[in-house]
Amino acid sequence: MSGAQENDAPTCPVHPYGYHARSHVVRGAAVLAEPSLVRLPARCVTLERELEDSGRVDDFVRQLWVIERAGRPGAGLVLAAILAVAGVSSMLLMTADALAAWHVGVAAAVAVLAGLVAERVAVRTHRTRLHRVYRWREYLGFQA
Repeated sequence: MSGAQENDAPTCPVHPYGYHARSHVVRGAAVLAEPSLVRLPARCVTLERELEDSGRVDDFVRQLWVIERAGRPGAGLVLAAILAVAGVSSMLLMTADALAAWHVGVAAAVAVLAGLVAERVAVRTHRTRLHRVYRWREYLGFQA
């Protein structure tokens, strides 16, 4: 059995209804496939059993090692966007057009707010990913 359930009954309190209708162990670098932003499924008994049946526990330990040491995504992109808006706004402010300066100020404020929101989402996603890695490490052991 591949770990996927034959019936549509919910199998665990962690995942939504129908989540275990198909196998989540895949071939390739990533062992467990998760389409969410976190990219790592929450730990549950069904996924543990599916992982053991696939024989890819060592590969999954390596995947967790890489995830733990990966940096937080998005910080460089947010910084680049803020610097681009600051550069354009400084060029338009030098034209001494009051209306253009006001529009640029509003655009810069919106860009900074969007950057802060994007940064907050990146931080929460990274923190959730690390919490999930810790939960999987509880099951697999904390070896390197």
